[in-house]
Amino acid sequence: MFDEILLSDGNEIIGRPEQYERCRIRFLGKESRLIIHPGVKCYGANFDLHDRATIEIFSGVLLRGSLLAHHGCSISIGENTRCNDNLNIRTEEGTRVSLGKNCLIARATIRSSDMHPIYDLASGERLNLGKGVEIGDHVWMAQDVFVVKGVTVGSGSVLAAFAVVTKDVPESCIVAGNPARVVRTGIRWDSNLPVEQFRAP
Repeated sequence: MFDEILLSDGNEIIGRPEQYERCRIRFLGKESRLIIHPGVKCYGANFDLHDRATIEIFSGVLLRGSLLAHHGCSISIGENTRCNDNLNIRTEEGTRVSLGKNCLIARATIRSSDMHPIYDLASGERLNLGKGVEIGDHVWMAQDVFVVKGVTVGSGSVLAAFAVVTKDVPESCIVAGNPARVVRTGIRWDSNLPVEQFRAP
């Protein structure tokens, strides 16, 4: 797919994945950029960019899933982040979603907007403005995690399976539940099990 894009309207692709299969890129506006750093692998990845949107994938990322950057929005995925299943990110209202380095994602959804406005009947005030999302370095997002707008997740933390994250998460802790709450602090996690203790003597 990266070989078949005919660019126009000021849209730009910078770089290309080291490996890719079943990828789709759609420029749905003008003056947008898809930036792919060296060593990226994309399998079943979809990129949708509207006017003046930016998606940047840093070196060593393994990406599966769908990234949607609406008008003036940006998405950034840090070095060596690994998506073992689909990562679904949707941005709207000029917001930014960023993931840090060395994150591990089982399957997760991140939203920086509710996508539909809600108003107060009496005042007409908009009640649900979009807000950016920031995920720190070395964060483990387990199966079917949902992160809502305005959330910051501290580095080294674990978002447990099926967690719905509605508030900021401190560093080096585990959050679980709906809505997610801190269930353990002062933790460190690793991506590899210590298999040595199970080996036969």
